[in-house]
Amino acid sequence: MTERGEQDKRAQVKQGAPASKRLQVKQGAPDAQGEPKASSRHRTYHIPIPYEDLTYPEALSHIKHIKRLGISPMLEVVIEMLEVLGRPNSYYDTIQVGGTNGKTSTSRFTASLLRAHGLRTALYTSPELIDIRERLEIAGELVTPELFATGVAAAKAAGEYVNDRRAGEHRAPYDITEFDTLTVAALVAAALAQVEVCVLEVGMGGRWDATTATSPCITCVTGIALDHTHILGDTVEEIAAEKAAIIKRGQHVCVLGPKALTPASVKQAFIDACRIKNVPFIEVLPQSERLRYAEAEQNMLQMGLSFEENGVYPHSSPTFFDATDVFEKPASVPTQSGAIPAQSDDILAEASKQPVPSAFPAPAAAAALSPHTFFIDTANTKYTIEAALPAYQASNIALALTICEQFFGTSVPQEIALKEITTCPVPGRFQVIRSAPLHIVDAAHNVESLEIFVNEVKKRWPNKEDRPLLLNAMF
Repeated sequence: MTERGEQDKRAQVKQGAPASKRLQVKQGAPDAQGEPKASSRHRTYHIPIPYEDLTYPEALSHIKHIKRLGISPMLEVVIEMLEVLGRPNSYYDTIQVGGTNGKTSTSRFTASLLRAHGLRTALYTSPELIDIRERLEIAGELVTPELFATGVAAAKAAGEYVNDRRAGEHRAPYDITEFDTLTVAALVAAALAQVEVCVLEVGMGGRWDATTATSPCITCVTGIALDHTHILGDTVEEIAAEKAAIIKRGQHVCVLGPKALTPASVKQAFIDACRIKNVPFIEVLPQSERLRYAEAEQNMLQMGLSFEENGVYPHSSPTFFDATDVFEKPASVPTQSGAIPAQSDDILAEASKQPVPSAFPAPAAAAALSPHTFFIDTANTKYTIEAALPAYQASNIALALTICEQFFGTSVPQEIALKEITTCPVPGRFQVIRSAPLHIVDAAHNVESLEIFVNEVKKRWPNKEDRPLLLNAMF
């Protein structure tokens, strides 16, 4: 068994940024059990139950032998595991990002912006591309093998404790999934690393996702499209209802992306959830919607009415975004898309050989992609960002900037926005892995994301003969 002193040594943590930099959400948004989080933030977390030390290979073996895929239609198992572990997620603020497409990019941009403000930040995403430790970053670095193993060991012990208790009560054991275990492990690891904020990407859906066992101060839904229909529902309205479940009473705000606001039936699911839970919202819309929104607002004012949506007031004016056409010049700006120096035809095998000293460091070489200029107009600031990113990232950048403005209660400095967006790694998203000949890989995994990927290719290379020799889309 591991003593607390050894546990603290293994965590190898640093002192975080001053608490005054964090969002003060009333008295701390209540956790899953209804208690405020604020009292936990200045205490050091210790795993409160005995657990068996695991090596990194042993932790991987444990994960491998759990039910690998699927989702359990309950949150009780994760809530109870976290309760047994002393609610590690109450030791820091959480921001939850859901949606069908764009949530990984939005989460990465958000975490980079938070970290640039001096906050010790954790980022939890899924799935990994090469290394399972990609799922959790601490202060911009992949979680260490030792801390990952400690988190898994704690989650394993908590699961066994909860199911032993149920057995003593003559109740069937919980079916603890791989994602349940990894999520609990990540929340424990983040607490041991003394992070101040953790950005959580929803795995699937929202209502029964393990990340929803936490109590975020801010939630975001990037958009809705058909995906995982055998689990989430056959229509976008059914899927929207599942994803709207991440909106909870006590949250500071919910940020809604453009694909969460259309069609009207999808938007209604989120407006209803905000109304029922008394959570204000902010819309993030393309620039083309600005005139329509202004006319609707003016009509309401002329009728002497407040501009609201079915009894729920928007938290602020919308954020609008736009992106210029691709510049006809080589990219010279910093870029996230790194060219992997592959020497064989097996690109992914070669990529897996690359060392992973940090979480997807930005390459020193210039990108093979020409940049877009992104215009983001929030209620507070107008941002102009030139970056070698696909145009479809405009909405995700706008969402991330809006989230951070709400978290800090002020604008993001222009120089921070420019640096962090242009250098933030977004692996597997229109990523250049070889420049000569040009190879691009994109993690398109449903019809909407594939259409977006193909449209970006057509816009960048209108002539077929100019297009990359090989496009690798992963489904």
